[in-house]
Amino acid sequence: MRENGPVNSYYGVLVNKVRPIPQINADLQEFRFYNSLALTAYWNDRDSTLPVILGGEMAIFYKDMIQEKINKSLSDCSEKGLAMYLSIELLGRRFFTMPPSVEECGGEIWGVLTVKTYGELNQRELEALREEWRTMADGG
Repeated sequence: MRENGPVNSYYGVLVNKVRPIPQINADLQEFRFYNSLALTAYWNDRDSTLPVILGGEMAIFYKDMIQEKINKSLSDCSEKGLAMYLSIELLGRRFFTMPPSVEECGGEIWGVLTVKTYGELNQRELEALREEWRTMADGG
């Protein structure tokens, strides 16, 4: 245990008795996740209390406002961005930064998560990150 050291995680302390927990690679890798965005709006000057779904050019009009709200929500985060909210601490050690943003593509706006990792992620780490991002995106 002295050589490999225990690692705290969301599930408790982890120790690998078979092989050491690998050291973090210093080489940064970058990739992006894209997800569609559904924008809804409530208008004060309309009789209906039902939201209006915004798409296309109307949604693009709000792109900068959405990015401002994202930036404001990240003001309490460290430079790691959303990586600090990962539920698996061992996975979180692999990330340099994970800032979300919005981009225009093909006449629509998309949510984008730019991920910078220490070294390349293996398939299990990538799947765990996808699930974490899916949970974060579903939560708004």
